[in-house]
Amino acid sequence: MKIRFFLFILAFFAFYMLSFGMRQLPDLVHGHFSFPVGSQSLKTWIRFLVDMLLYYALSYGSYLILYQFYPLKKIWAIFFFLLLLSVSFFFLSFFWTSFAENSVLRIRNHFHLISFTAVINIAFGAVFYFIQYSQFRDIQNMRLQLQSRQTELSFLRSQINPHFLFNNLNNIYSLVHENNSHALPAIANLADLLRYMLYSAEEEIALEKEVEYLNKFIYLQQLRFEDPFAVDFKIDMKNEQFLLPPLILVPFIENAFKHGMVKSTEVWLKIMLQSDSKQLSFECSNLIAIKNKDETGGIGIENVKKRLDLIYPNKHTLITERKDEWFVVKMMIKNDK
Repeated sequence: MKIRFFLFILAFFAFYMLSFGMRQLPDLVHGHFSFPVGSQSLKTWIRFLVDMLLYYALSYGSYLILYQFYPLKKIWAIFFFLLLLSVSFFFLSFFWTSFAENSVLRIRNHFHLISFTAVINIAFGAVFYFIQYSQFRDIQNMRLQLQSRQTELSFLRSQINPHFLFNNLNNIYSLVHENNSHALPAIANLADLLRYMLYSAEEEIALEKEVEYLNKFIYLQQLRFEDPFAVDFKIDMKNEQFLLPPLILVPFIENAFKHGMVKSTEVWLKIMLQSDSKQLSFECSNLIAIKNKDETGGIGIENVKKRLDLIYPNKHTLITERKDEWFVVKMMIKNDK
């Protein structure tokens, strides 16, 4: 409020001096303007300052009335208090002018003399308020949009962790039930992955951390089968510090294991990851299992689409398509840092 108060003083002073200069314009054209000096200068300056204070009170009062009642849409209250303010200003101005000129004035003449200037000053207070109100609403809308965006991102990210945890706990349960020697390594890797999910609370992480996460995820999935499955994982990271949201790549790999031909002896999963200073390119292709011929994508991929739309509007591409027996995902993220 203090900042608005001082801004109003500065704006009003500039406005009043401009309007004062405009009133003197006809005299200036004819060369009749004279600066107040001599014995009458003090009296002239006092009158000038008091007049300015009265008009300032009128403008600032109009601003305060709108500030108090306009957000509540109390139109009648605004009308009543503006009318009360105008009448008070009129009589204060009338008595002050009579005193300063030491003569009797007619109310009608005084009204005609100050009415236009008074309306202009009320309008100044109103315009100043509505400019600030418009800026306030814009800032408020931006804050609400940001808050909504952060809330949605948090919700989308929270959907990933329980889904991933549920699937892998089932895998580990099977290994423990079979007394498999890989049960302990599986628990250790799952602990590392959970630690990554819990402590990567930042908005963005380095690409090398996400790749480490993917390798552990694939290793964890391998433990489900006696024979290692055929995965072709090609990595070309010219920029290992490329920043991206955590857990943005794993849903594609998870979807491949869910719908892919994991028991195939041939390469059934191809992953290619490239990064440089300008962009990140990711491609994941998997052979579709016979029982899942009609199933492509899933909740995880839809989740990623929403996250990318929120974080990288107009700065990413995500394409999912089916080519014969392959389900292909292609993603590109531009680096705008």
